Amino acid sequence: MPSSGVEAVCVTGAGGYIASWLVKYLLEKGYTVRGTVRNPGAKERLTLLKADLLNYESLREAINGCDGVFHTASPVTDDLVSLYYVYKKFWFFLP
Repeated sequence: MPSSGVEAVCVTGAGGYIASWLVKYLLEKGYTVRGTVRNPGAKERLTLLKADLLNYESLREAINGCDGVFHTASPVTDDLVSLYYVYKKFWFFLP
């Protein structure tokens, strides 16, 4: 819980560049976040999935059925063997 006692906040324009970083920060600090977006149809087109970049199966599950991947995340680990293994399998999986 946030130390201020405020539990829920609203971020307008939550899909924008700056607001998306603010949403991420607030979630990390324990807030429940509501966001407004200009395009209400985005909700039907966005699916959020939990995935660990060092867990091949979670990546495969997230990518399955997609026509493309914009890989912008970066794994954080000091285990280079695991990192190599996941990337080797991940790149093989892509068409």
